[in-house]
Amino acid sequence: MQTQRWRAVCELIVPSRPGIIWVPAVDYLTIGRLYRIQVLPKDQKEQLWAPDGGPPEGCTADGDPELTRVGVLPMADLAVGALIGRIGGSTADGAGDQDRTFLFSVGRYCVIQAPEMPKVGALYLAVNDTRSNSMLLRGSLKVTVETAF
Repeated sequence: MQTQRWRAVCELIVPSRPGIIWVPAVDYLTIGRLYRIQVLPKDQKEQLWAPDGGPPEGCTADGDPELTRVGVLPMADLAVGALIGRIGGSTADGAGDQDRTFLFSVGRYCVIQAPEMPKVGALYLAVNDTRSNSMLLRGSLKVTVETAF
């Protein structure tokens, strides 16, 4: 297995404040470059956030497979409460135009290769939840983004 070397790009809190859905992480991803996104343990414990209606202790960035929603999730086949990413679009978008954006699951650990045109642009991070339930999320996660070099 090849070992990759990583360089820090940014650290951010998701969501950055209550009522924010898509949090800008990186202004522009270089086409073809590898990026690693992680939610690292804090004080030797998994970081947790609490989607509305879930257990009070919350869930990790992998989400809570027991939670269900009536309404549209950005990624319907992914657990409610999972950390998701999107390349392209804006902070005002929902899931985004599928022809121009790239939506993917992040969870606690993800390595992606930035896609080619037309699905390029900024990297955004959010919780996989309905728009109205996203506003009720309690807590936040500290996320690191790194790039291979």
